[in-house]
Amino acid sequence: MELQKLKKSLVILTCMLMNWCATVELTPEAKATREIQLDSAHKCKFITSDQVSSSAGLTPMDCAARARKIMRNRVAELGGNAYVLNSVDYRTCATGGPEFSFEVYKCPED
Repeated sequence: MELQKLKKSLVILTCMLMNWCATVELTPEAKATREIQLDSAHKCKFITSDQVSSSAGLTPMDCAARARKIMRNRVAELGGNAYVLNSVDYRTCATGGPEFSFEVYKCPED
């Protein structure tokens, strides 16, 4: 009986670690996104506002880096190529991870 509990705990721990260590890759479109300042956003077409967060990571820096990649992928998914980062709530990974609030824009290519 104890061995079964140990095996079950090991499986759960392994799944948790795999989730924490899983990387988020930028799509080709997301790699082309860029952060712009609000004062230059008037040159671009506003698409929408959005927010993302990530609690997956071993350190707060891991969670923040993952959330930033999720944000850039989301900008590209929504048809944008630029974003204005409005706020970042640096919560710990254990309490939901950092939350990025941003606006998505489609800007002319430079």
